[in-house]
Amino acid sequence: SAAAAAASAAAAVDILAGFGDAAGAFCALSAQVVEAVTDAVFHKTLLGPLNELAESRLYCMSESDYAVQSADPIGGWSGQILISFRALANALRPLLTPRIWENIIHRSVDLLVAHAEAVLGKQKPPNELGGLALDKALRRLTAGLADLSQRTVRDKMTTLLKMASSWEDKADDEERS
Repeated sequence: SAAAAAASAAAAVDILAGFGDAAGAFCALSAQVVEAVTDAVFHKTLLGPLNELAESRLYCMSESDYAVQSADPIGGWSGQILISFRALANALRPLLTPRIWENIIHRSVDLLVAHAEAVLGKQKPPNELGGLALDKALRRLTAGLADLSQRTVRDKMTTLLKMASSWEDKADDEERS
């Protein structure tokens, strides 16, 4: 009958509206989980290596300092960050959807870049070898993070790479004068 069909249609609309509400709630919960996991990971695993960057004396790096840093098999602070990200990937990636994993990686990279910019902004500009070491570390970090994500991370690292490059150029100009 028409009344039964109308009641069935109304019931279907109510059910579909409930699915929409549930989907919205799951999306909000997913965003909260990504934020909580990222914040915990960032503060527990990435701040240590970034503090090592803060303590580095790039502005007065000598040739022997540069040689020691270049010979470091881990790669200094940037290598420590990559080790942390890879350990995170091994532990969490199998448990998460690809979308959530990507969100965690990219939120972590955003936090990493913001903190590194703040750390570098407080330091004197590095000398030529310090700028070269910083550029090398950032390129290693960018390539390693790119391996962990399907989306590009290079655009997020651009500011740091430009900062290192401009410092290298400035150090070159000062050395020539």
